[in-house]
Amino acid sequence: MGADDSPELHLQDILSHDGELIDPALARVWVHDIVDVVHDLQSWGADFIRGTDGQLDLKAFPSHSRNRACHHYDTTGNMITKVLSKKLRADVTHRETFDHGRRRPHQTGWPRSRRLGRGLS
Repeated sequence: MGADDSPELHLQDILSHDGELIDPALARVWVHDIVDVVHDLQSWGADFIRGTDGQLDLKAFPSHSRNRACHHYDTTGNMITKVLSKKLRADVTHRETFDHGRRRPHQTGWPRSRRLGRGLS
């Protein structure tokens, strides 16, 4: 989020320009969480473009009063998809290592009676 921006201003822009298509409660959560989402993406390897000052190079969204869009030129979607795929694979690998490959009762493949605690010897 730029120095001249705030979650409240972002919410105002969204609600005033996107009409009935937006759930105000969901938009309120989004504008307050988006900075943390960007930080998470960066910590997982997202390579957003930065200006010469080291700050994120924010671009404009249509009908918004401030520049807000982090980007990686014309390949932003592809870059984010790769970052999220890598993170998901790492999480799955970690979980399999941690669980030593054992299935847990909440996973599919266990008989329903075992998941409910019946049929145990």
